[in-house]
Amino acid sequence: MAKSRGEVGEVAGFEKLKSKKDDNAGFEQDVDDVVKEVKELLLRKRNDYGTENISRFGELGVVIRLSDKLDRLVNLVVKPKLSGKGGNAVNNEPVDDTWLDIIGYGILGLLQHRQLR
Repeated sequence: MAKSRGEVGEVAGFEKLKSKKDDNAGFEQDVDDVVKEVKELLLRKRNDYGTENISRFGELGVVIRLSDKLDRLVNLVVKPKLSGKGGNAVNNEPVDDTWLDIIGYGILGLLQHRQLR
């Protein structure tokens, strides 16, 4: 039987997160911290690489790069859990960095998409 939306708390790992961040202020601060971190990352990379690396291929290019990041996330998170070995399947590649990259590419993709309107 399919779970209803009201049973979201039963999703693996969600209860741990929920119990850790029961107050909205703590959650809001965590979101603010991540948004700030992503903004700093995007500005730093824009300074390092310029604007042509994104604008050259536009929204499609961002989708391809995002796909690469999702593949990396599967290697870092999913495969180790399925194998039962735990840990990262890729050396020297923190999971946090991949999540931040995915968020950043989401922002870049949205900006590219809005420029097409």
